[in-house]
Amino acid sequence: MAITNPMRNKYCVKATWDVSVSGTLATNAAYDPIEGEIVIPEGALITDAYYMVPVTFTDQNDESTTIALGTSAAAGAFVAAVAMTDAAYTTTVDAKKGVIGTYAATGDASAAIAEGILEAASYRVTTVNESLKLTLNNDENCTAGKLVLFVEYVLTGIL
Repeated sequence: MAITNPMRNKYCVKATWDVSVSGTLATNAAYDPIEGEIVIPEGALITDAYYMVPVTFTDQNDESTTIALGTSAAAGAFVAAVAMTDAAYTTTVDAKKGVIGTYAATGDASAAIAEGILEAASYRVTTVNESLKLTLNNDENCTAGKLVLFVEYVLTGIL
């Protein structure tokens, strides 16, 4: 039997920012992914966010432009603004984690419950429809780079 209650499903959206497709990204602006606007619906509980950087970001001069990953309601919801030279945005085939679903693990089995509480505290509830955004800030335009973001969420039905 098919599950027809959307509250029982976990969703995962994929968003890509690719300067080779979109062209140069001007600084001090927020951008939708190349797939177009991707919306996390009102009342969603965001449980995880992770990303990959297949092409390192560069700007027109000194790579000092900052990049934040988030939504239209919270620019740094997944990764706060850091310089594009930071390890958060260097090329790798490995997935990287943002702040959602991240907590300080101690490795101590007796701390498992506390760690579960910390992980749950990193979750985020949307109170309005929120679009996924990559935000640039500084004095230089972004001339190269590619980032793929995955965001997992469930519908709560509360809002």
